[in-house]
Amino acid sequence: MTAKKDKPLGIKILSILYFCGAVFMLLVGILSLVSSYYLAHHPTEVESAFTADELAQIGSVSTLVPFFILLGIFCILIAVLDLFLGLGFWKGQKWARIATLILSALGIIYALVGIFFSLSDVYAIFINILSIAIDAILIWYLMRKNVVLYFTKKKD
Repeated sequence: MTAKKDKPLGIKILSILYFCGAVFMLLVGILSLVSSYYLAHHPTEVESAFTADELAQIGSVSTLVPFFILLGIFCILIAVLDLFLGLGFWKGQKWARIATLILSALGIIYALVGIFFSLSDVYAIFINILSIAIDAILIWYLMRKNVVLYFTKKKD
């Protein structure tokens, strides 16, 4: 007989945040794909919203279509990942904790590189430091004894 898992409040919150992130990324992905369709089929209408200088920089709005398609696909893939991580956290799946630890460590490395390459941009440095703090807190929380026990207990 196995003991019932008591889900820590932080895990419930993280799971809900992953679900909200999934919804948000799905909406951004859909909006990007719709935008790419609109750009491809109505380029003159969109170009009329830009100044001559702005158009000279981007060339034609039609060149943005592949970017919006790739952005839409990427956002939808991230939405699927967030959905799986949210479900994994909710169900106490060990792989969700490990995946989040890995993604948080990669996020810290990415932010450190970002700080190095944006030494003259105070805003970018602030955002990267904030990202490091959030990822470090997430790693710290996921390494706490009660959280590790929640993910390692047998399921009912």
